Amino acid sequence: MAMAQTFPSKPIRIVVGFSAGGSADLMACVAGSKLSAGLGQSAIIDNRPGAGGNIAAGLVATSPAIVKRISEEAGKGLRQVDALEVFERQGLQQSADPPEALAALVAAELAKWAKVIKAAGIPQQ
Repeated sequence: MAMAQTFPSKPIRIVVGFSAGGSADLMACVAGSKLSAGLGQSAIIDNRPGAGGNIAAGLVATSPAIVKRISEEAGKGLRQVDALEVFERQGLQQSADPPEALAALVAAELAKWAKVIKAAGIPQQ
């Protein structure tokens, strides 16, 4: 029988949206130290300053694990009876298509409108 893998199996990454040396960095270092001691795994502080914290937020928000969790939670909320009733009253219906189908539709529409804009002689910005 295989032994269960312990969590976390790799270093913990703490993303801080501000420069190193500031109060946010200090708090992250303290939290990282406590996490390391409690979990037996090293913590890495990743300072990503700029754009009012949006660079760090973008890094975290595009993490595959975060995207999966947000999708699951959003799906739970959208499956609730209240949400479905609101959508139905507004004439919306649920699609059985996967998210990739929506991405393909949006890409096709963008390509179509790019041709229209080019044919009309409108300069692209």
